[in-house]
Amino acid sequence: MSSEQNPTWVSENRDHRVVRLQKPVRQDGNNIEEIRLREPIVRDFEDCPMEFYDRPAQFISHVLAKCSGFSPNTIRQLTLTDFNACGVALTEMGFSLEAAYGFLRQQLPSSLASGLTGSEQSPTDSTSESKNSG
Repeated sequence: MSSEQNPTWVSENRDHRVVRLQKPVRQDGNNIEEIRLREPIVRDFEDCPMEFYDRPAQFISHVLAKCSGFSPNTIRQLTLTDFNACGVALTEMGFSLEAAYGFLRQQLPSSLASGLTGSEQSPTDSTSESKNSG
């Protein structure tokens, strides 16, 4: 994707993407106005806690934390707009939830892997479903 097609808040370089946040977040008393994301690597998936495997929002948050160097708590402060912009940046570097679940299926015992759907449901969709079901 060329930079003309990127959302205005995403800039790119060969080995990373920078997302300028529409709403800054705080970490260690500092305002964070942009998040620099490196390309995801296999280790980012291997290090993911097992309880996140069937929870797309937590899984993506984990990958964002790993690729940015920010704490998971900082990532959780992102607005949905900024979270989605970070997701676009990861996608441009090859991240795909379906591919990640394919990788995880290979790593897990078959009894656990069968629960991974690999659906392309977005984190916002799963949030709205849980609110509607409760």
